Amino acid sequence: MCENHQICIGFGWVKASGEKAENHYTIINEKGDEISDFVKIHPFSIAHEERYFVKGNKLSTFKLKGRGLATFICYDLRFPAIFQALGDEIEIVIVPANWPKKRREHWKCLLQARAIENQVYVLGVNCVGNMGGLEYSGDSCVINPNGEIIEIIEGNEGIIYADIEKNVKDIRDSFQVRQDRRTEFYKSLF
Repeated sequence: MCENHQICIGFGWVKASGEKAENHYTIINEKGDEISDFVKIHPFSIAHEERYFVKGNKLSTFKLKGRGLATFICYDLRFPAIFQALGDEIEIVIVPANWPKKRREHWKCLLQARAIENQVYVLGVNCVGNMGGLEYSGDSCVINPNGEIIEIIEGNEGIIYADIEKNVKDIRDSFQVRQDRRTEFYKSLF
């Protein structure tokens, strides 16, 4: 499909890992090659995911048309330290999720916070409809580095087309918040 339509496709899937499984998000490029494979770092313990899924232990970054991208999955969104660990080369972060409607404001707010904190574009991809008794609102969106939602789909399936400018470096240069991070000090707190 990627080759036929000259597009990249990201998809979630599960891989057996001993007596448990790994929650993956993989991206295939327009040539049909795997360019990213991420394993969810934080299983959602409230839903007892840790009983069934192992924890991922590495970040997944990749280049696409000269731009640095990274992926996380769903509940990982609540842990800002892993986003901050990505570094200056990342311009776009993709977060696919099964985020329920009852916490939709958390979803949007956290996506915006990660965009602002890291001065990146964030692509939030969420399911919509009723699945297994849970209602999902969608709220798939594109958020710019200033935290502004530039495109969103609420309550429906669909495709978002958005211009993602090549302005991350300019934003970071004009408001140099990242240089004031005290990474070594933060490590000493834990």
